[in-house]
Amino acid sequence: MYAYIVIIIILILNYTSYKNGNWFYTLREKLNKRPKVFDFFYSILPKLEVKDTTLNLLNWVVFIIPFVPFLFESSGNKFDLFLEMIEYFLPVYLIRGLTTNFTILPSDKKCDIKYFTINEMIQGHCYDKLFSGHLALSMIAMYVFWKHNAVSSIYLMNNIIFTVFYMLLTREHYTNDLIFSFFVVYFIIKENLRIKF
Repeated sequence: MYAYIVIIIILILNYTSYKNGNWFYTLREKLNKRPKVFDFFYSILPKLEVKDTTLNLLNWVVFIIPFVPFLFESSGNKFDLFLEMIEYFLPVYLIRGLTTNFTILPSDKKCDIKYFTINEMIQGHCYDKLFSGHLALSMIAMYVFWKHNAVSSIYLMNNIIFTVFYMLLTREHYTNDLIFSFFVVYFIIKENLRIKF
């Protein structure tokens, strides 16, 4: 029974994505604007307008937030927790590296990186859209801390929700990047596909 409901939902979603895409790109052509990607949440959420330096600082804050529980971890196994995170992180980022090369989605038009530095290597760049490394990192860190009783489920949920909305409001990632990131990380964790040192 559930399979039939899912099939119907898939068919409806296929139709609505066609209609939305057709409407969006037809309108862009009529307005003589260059094509860009239609993203549902971009169309309903405001864009957080900040200077590049502020955005870079905010990205680092969002990058560091998942590691805050380290400050409160008192069991003495901080290195083991960090190592476990990296072991989950490696296969996720291997997949991410492949996807960001196979399909290069357009960046936010304000993204203009003149020099590829270590910051871009860690934080990301204009064209590393599919899929979100920030969300992947947040989910992996929160999972490992939760697994070892270092954070509550509420902290876990709030951090992930914050990361999703931050990525959408700053236009750092498309909605699909976040959905794909969620499922890749979920699969890696569920199957315990760690790359051990």
